[in-house]
Amino acid sequence: MPHDNLPPDLRDTIQAEGHGQIRDLEPLKGGVISDTARITLDSGDTYVLKWCADAKPDLYQKETDGLQRLNLDGCPRVPGVISFSESHLLLEDLGRAAIHHPMGGVRPAGGPAAHPSR
Repeated sequence: MPHDNLPPDLRDTIQAEGHGQIRDLEPLKGGVISDTARITLDSGDTYVLKWCADAKPDLYQKETDGLQRLNLDGCPRVPGVISFSESHLLLEDLGRAAIHHPMGGVRPAGGPAAHPSR
């Protein structure tokens, strides 16, 4: 899958966070509206990216809101949202053994969150 069809604002976000460039893009199956891929950055970090050039303006905002509502202790693990815009949704990669949760702490894939404040 070529990198040139990725949303420009995604590249800006990744570079602003200091991760460098996208090194590898592995297409993932599933999804009807969005293209989905696992991306590997120069930093070695991996994320799951969903994007769609023709997405409705609030599509990824609504998905972000839904994922945050589902992220409850004792419930099945959902990916944390790294960033989103009208053109993309960047999620933590749950396909890895340990996940650094954006709200702090480390959460093993499938395990409960480690909340430093509790």
